[in-house]
Amino acid sequence: MNKNYTMEDEGFKMEIKDDILFIHYKKGLRFDLDISRKFVAKRLEFLKGKQYPAVVIDEGLLSMDKPARDYFASDEGIGGVTAVAFIQKTLFSKMLIDFFIRGSQPKITARAFDNTNDAITWLKSIRPIESA
Repeated sequence: MNKNYTMEDEGFKMEIKDDILFIHYKKGLRFDLDISRKFVAKRLEFLKGKQYPAVVIDEGLLSMDKPARDYFASDEGIGGVTAVAFIQKTLFSKMLIDFFIRGSQPKITARAFDNTNDAITWLKSIRPIESA
């Protein structure tokens, strides 16, 4: 089991727990293409060349435009992430996740969940989690 690592700024918190990357988008965040690129650069720096399955938890994201969604679905945008489980907390997050999964068609396996435990179980079932 890995140690826990954390990185946080005004828009998000990332932590690695038990070889899973947890990404918390903070309340009030608005993603456009420029902010998305900066976030991915920070994620890659945080992961230090390693790859992890991820749980993405939206704490109150206000918006994410189509260029940002398409970027997150691209080869560059998924850097460091092997699969993603989204936690749906609000109607808006459900709609945004649906737009992302169905509309942007990410190049990794992605699925939405109502709770974190189911998301973690699913991530562990689709690919054994390797120590990073």
